[in-house]
Amino acid sequence: MRAYVRQAVGDEPALSVRVLVLTRSFDEPMTPEILVRTLPPHPADPAPLRLRTVRYQRDLPHVKHFGTFGLIHHARQARLAGFDDAVFVDHSGRVSEASIWNVGFLAGDTVVWPEAEVLPGITMLVQREALARLGVPQETREVRPADLPGFDAVFLTNSETPGRPVAAVDDVVLPPADRAVELLARAYETVPWDEI
Repeated sequence: MRAYVRQAVGDEPALSVRVLVLTRSFDEPMTPEILVRTLPPHPADPAPLRLRTVRYQRDLPHVKHFGTFGLIHHARQARLAGFDDAVFVDHSGRVSEASIWNVGFLAGDTVVWPEAEVLPGITMLVQREALARLGVPQETREVRPADLPGFDAVFLTNSETPGRPVAAVDDVVLPPADRAVELLARAYETVPWDEI
């Protein structure tokens, strides 16, 4: 796979790269097809987002797969209702993740990750290691929508941004997430680059 990525990247100094691994059949030995797509880097948008809670949980949430209809549908419905995106609440009433984001919270100096079934996104995993290297306390615990006003910040993270602030969830206005976003940016800068 790295050889395909090296070939696609060539001598370009900066690109956004996505690798898709496809299998065609479940009854034959799996021979994957690999698609490498490159695009110009997508600059992160720093604007805080307003999220709408939605009762939803992805199929096999811990696996990255093409079953994204629900994610796209709920994000679109949130936008049509005047929000920027959707944040998911599982069947137990716990905040889990957002449409294309992992969600996190700042409680004092502690970064809190939701205890729920989620896709452990690469940026979230990288951030957890980077924050640990900086000595930032972290914990995983249940977070319910009613708990959100008690946090010092709510943020999102994905491959486009190490931390994006959340300004509001439903009609709950949240504290500015500047301190959390700065902490996440500082942690992300400590991550060494991997050679392809």
